[in-house]
Amino acid sequence: MKEGFRVYDTDTHIDPGADVLEKYVDPGFRPRLDDLAPYRRAIKSRSVDGSIRHTYSFAHKAYERTLGEAEPRPGSADGCAWRGERRPSPGVVDDRSDNRVLDMDVEGSDVHFLDKRGRASPTCRSKSG
Repeated sequence: MKEGFRVYDTDTHIDPGADVLEKYVDPGFRPRLDDLAPYRRAIKSRSVDGSIRHTYSFAHKAYERTLGEAEPRPGSADGCAWRGERRPSPGVVDDRSDNRVLDMDVEGSDVHFLDKRGRASPTCRSKSG
């Protein structure tokens, strides 16, 4: 709550990493994980610890949008520049709901709507939606 108002964050992104997806994958699919090995990439997390996490990347396409501009800027990677005041706690885009709740408390947010549409992901490797 901020200044007496309930706060709803409607732009909370999730982007489960390969380690999380592999942990919860359907047992029937588990034997096929080796087929995904060529698409598994190590990336630097945007969380406060800056740790390395793994993700799957298919058909790489740069995110060419710049905050505040109506049209894409070809060749730009400005959409990958961090614009927040505070970096997220480790694992909030994966499966660390405990850290998500701690971040919400710090931000004064009451409700987060989790969004998997688009790719505002740590690598800005593609967009969809």
